Amino acid sequence: MKRFCFIVGIVVLACLLLSCGTAETVTQVAEKGAGVAPAPTEPVVYPQAEPDPILGGDTVAEQIASTYTLVRSATDFVSRVANALYTLKDAFPGVKTGNDAYYQPYDKSLGLATSKREILVGNTNRTETVKALAGLGPMDYTIRVDGAKIVIAGGSSFATVNAVNVFIEKVQSGEISSLEQPYEYTYVFWDLYEKNPFIAQAQDFVPVWMKQYKSPGWVGDFYETIYAVSHDNCRVSTYAHRGDMIYYPENSLEGFYSAYLAGVDVIETDFRFTKDGIPVLMHDRSLKRTTNASDYVGRPGFPDSYYVDDWTYEQLTCLRLKLYEGNLTESRIPTLYEALELMANKVIFILEDKESVVLDKKADMYAYAKATGAYGCFLKELKNTVPDLRTWASYDDADESLKSLYEYVSACFNDGLGAFGTLTVFWYDPDITNWSYLTRNESEALWQKYVDQGKRFIGTNQIVAMCQYFAKSMKKADYSKVLKAIKK
Repeated sequence: MKRFCFIVGIVVLACLLLSCGTAETVTQVAEKGAGVAPAPTEPVVYPQAEPDPILGGDTVAEQIASTYTLVRSATDFVSRVANALYTLKDAFPGVKTGNDAYYQPYDKSLGLATSKREILVGNTNRTETVKALAGLGPMDYTIRVDGAKIVIAGGSSFATVNAVNVFIEKVQSGEISSLEQPYEYTYVFWDLYEKNPFIAQAQDFVPVWMKQYKSPGWVGDFYETIYAVSHDNCRVSTYAHRGDMIYYPENSLEGFYSAYLAGVDVIETDFRFTKDGIPVLMHDRSLKRTTNASDYVGRPGFPDSYYVDDWTYEQLTCLRLKLYEGNLTESRIPTLYEALELMANKVIFILEDKESVVLDKKADMYAYAKATGAYGCFLKELKNTVPDLRTWASYDDADESLKSLYEYVSACFNDGLGAFGTLTVFWYDPDITNWSYLTRNESEALWQKYVDQGKRFIGTNQIVAMCQYFAKSMKKADYSKVLKAIKK
């Protein structure tokens, strides 16, 4: 009987204790529901990362497959980095895939620190990635073995793909022989190659047509260009197909600068990737029509193919561009980077990607724009121009030029069309039945017909002649109203 009473007493005591605990919990919930939050007495302690696992396997490849987890940026909009992960999984069968590390480029903090063994692919939010990418340009990449992390990252999505391929080669060749020792390999494109000399000489460039014409009054005012393209109450804005193709080779720096001096607003150009993943400007996949590649194809040290993607960038530097008629010039095949650097704050580009080769409109374009200062070159490329510029501006509060551009473009859109004007190009005209690159069927009468129809954005292959024709009757746009709106 005593034993029974003792047990009953313990049970009753336990119930009372539980009852008190439950009452306290209900009180806390009631306080939260009423919006009353108890003041924290100690700093929040976050859960610790899982312990660093011991490496398994005898070779580096086996250790990667058995111990590491792949992590990539979560905003890989063109799936280029995602596809690179499949390349890694094929090279190291069994390697695990983890959750995406959310994309936070240019974060002021040093990122998220964990002690897990991870392969960080692309611009992840990990501390090691943030440090590794500091100072790298859009064509540069780095490979690092740093404690529990392997960093494989580039300044753009395609540079990251290049880094993945090089990493696999270095593991398979034995150059990376241990994951317990620090390792670093960094590829900086402009440390290996000289920029096109025309970039430094452009200030002194005098196009051949300058003997007959002079530049219109709006040349050199990029804000005026943006206003003209986004408004229909001022001069006609113009679009040059691959630059000035009449006097210079198509898609050449000389042709771009000639079109700029002639008064163009927008230039359409084409880019492709070389064998080693460098974006260069070229319309055709074959180099035969536009270059002297026939002098090199099949020779020692050169491909047997005319295709751009079979040539490395170093091999392409040996080639020179031709005029449309076939005459060879001293113009070189430019990289996309060189074109943007040369034309920054001068024209807007339309980038025609070939063979489904595209730039990530946020990450890749921002990387190029930041490196070259060519934020305005991408205005027609950004899907949502003003919101995307606002996103870019949020990456770097100290970038006053980008902030000013965002404010001006936003004001232009509020005042003007709300979007860039609709492009009218001659080759869609039913009166043009025999189109050619030299557009012999283009004429002042045709251009005037478009103007009379109310067209405000007209494309051409004869950009110098078109700009000179419009300059006779049109003057520089007045955008002072927009500037006043910004100052208010």
